[in-house]
Amino acid sequence: MKILLTLHNCTPEPMFGAERICLQQIRSLIRAGHTVGLFYACNGKISSETLAAEGLSGLHLFPNSYVRTKAQVLLSAWKPHVAARFRRVIRAFRPDVVLFHHLVRLSLDLPSVARQEGVRTAMYLHDYYSVCPSYSLFNAARSICHDASPADCVRCLYESRFGRKIPGALVPVLTPFMRLRERMADRLVDDIDLFISPSTSLLFELGKRGFHMRRSTVIPHGIDKAATSAPYSPHKPVRFGYIGNINRKKGIEVMVKAFQGDLSKLLTIRGFADTGAIEQFKKDNPSCAARLEQFHKDTVDFYTEVDVLVVPSIWLENQPTVLLEAFAHGKPVICSRLGGMEELVKDGRGGLLFQPGDADGLGQIVRRLASNPSELSALAASIPRLPTSDEYTRAVMNAIEGLRL
Repeated sequence: MKILLTLHNCTPEPMFGAERICLQQIRSLIRAGHTVGLFYACNGKISSETLAAEGLSGLHLFPNSYVRTKAQVLLSAWKPHVAARFRRVIRAFRPDVVLFHHLVRLSLDLPSVARQEGVRTAMYLHDYYSVCPSYSLFNAARSICHDASPADCVRCLYESRFGRKIPGALVPVLTPFMRLRERMADRLVDDIDLFISPSTSLLFELGKRGFHMRRSTVIPHGIDKAATSAPYSPHKPVRFGYIGNINRKKGIEVMVKAFQGDLSKLLTIRGFADTGAIEQFKKDNPSCAARLEQFHKDTVDFYTEVDVLVVPSIWLENQPTVLLEAFAHGKPVICSRLGGMEELVKDGRGGLLFQPGDADGLGQIVRRLASNPSELSALAASIPRLPTSDEYTRAVMNAIEGLRL
């Protein structure tokens, strides 16, 4: 089968959860003998050596340059030149199906183009982009958004990007662009044949906000392989770790408050953009003695140096790849009882849950595990079996094959 995927970002630029899931899927498709193309936004070039190193040899690349701007979400609503190129790629590549992983930096009307060209379409849902310009339903007031007008979205998007309130005169200027984006996003339910989500939570939240998909299915993410076969043996003292973006919706402030005093010495935080970000964090949190590290795509050394992963998010996470990575490395987790996280982590099975935003509750769990490392061994032993990336990709392809009926 010929499969064309879309993605908002790719190597050599920094890649996070959605990008890694997409490339994992591409590797599995290539291994299964499919012909695969990638229509993506990226300003850098991918060398053949990089493709080989990433297990992507044979991948057909269709890159699209883009303008780096904090107004990317509004600009991505409709890009006629990107849609025109997408149509040319479909006619030349002739895919049997287009699997959309993301449309930001591209154009929201690409599914319409595929439908006009008579190609089956599926969309893999990574976040709330179809109903929320900020992807996360986490607004500038630092709470989960339940209802917002286009003008509200303009204010929220501006404040979340620039860290200050929007000048009043800009709201009526930008609101028509937000309405356009809203109309384009609403068309996705008609242009996409199948929506695929790794969690039921994501589908539920989208439906609550009026995004009613004609056909959807839940297929949890897979992992490339078990990262370790070594028996779990927690270090003494217990080592806690956080890895990911350093921002408010990830619950960084909650975690810092939970790891007070000497407890912070047991914590490693990885994900800072550069040394300047680390120094700023130290200034903002002078009592935090955690080990602070810059982002690095190779995470093996991180999981080798921690005994338990902390995921304190206060937004409706879908199915964070860090949870899968921790389980693949045989590490239990402590995470918020929220979104798709509590579908993957059951309290006492592979990890422990606490109420989102409850620093005291998280702190109690941390102190208990620090004093009783044997409890971690029991949690590690109860980590659920995860599907492999090939099993997950076969499930996705079986769902897409069903579109022929």
